[in-house]
Amino acid sequence: MTTKHTPGPWQSRLWPDGGYDCMTDAIFIDTGIQSSTIAVIDLRHYGQESCKPASAETLARAEAHARLIAAAPEMREILERILASDETELLADVWDSASALLARIDGSDQP
Repeated sequence: MTTKHTPGPWQSRLWPDGGYDCMTDAIFIDTGIQSSTIAVIDLRHYGQESCKPASAETLARAEAHARLIAAAPEMREILERILASDETELLADVWDSASALLARIDGSDQP
């Protein structure tokens, strides 16, 4: 029996003072539904000191990791479509989805 992952889409959000010791910030990856946390990135593990704001570099690195984690269900879906497509369908059907997903992971789709 194979265990299935929590269905997407997943999202990431910053929760000030939401870290393990409640004195650091955290980024939560969830489905947007209450009690649906997939992962927590505690900025304490990225060098944020208790009771002090996270540096821009620390926050940027943690947000990049969170975007990558949150994209996992969509990456799986695109890979499944690639494997199920023939070569001509692949370019037409998957190219735009993959490009948009990479932009979200890279953060280049942000205003």
